[in-house]
Amino acid sequence: MLKIHDALKLYALLKDYLPDSKNFDNYLDYSGIIIHNIRESSRPETFGECLLLMYPDEDAQTLLDKDSLMIIELFVQGLVNNKILDLVEFCTGINYGVIG
Repeated sequence: MLKIHDALKLYALLKDYLPDSKNFDNYLDYSGIIIHNIRESSRPETFGECLLLMYPDEDAQTLLDKDSLMIIELFVQGLVNNKILDLVEFCTGINYGVIG
């Protein structure tokens, strides 16, 4: 699990791709929407940025050279390990990243 500083970085990277609804109990469904939103965006490099943050002990090139299914699997596992649902709840609860 990430330290709070890195967890907030992860939230900042993902906040534009989060589902509008907060009614998710299932990490897989929630992660699937995030993945879809990133794939549809103009910033697919967000996958790599998040992976490097969630797996700091992995060699960057080795991590990013994996096939696309393995990258998706690692991405979802990283979100689960870092309790993305709890992180989103925490960050929205304190209005983290909200201007004004």
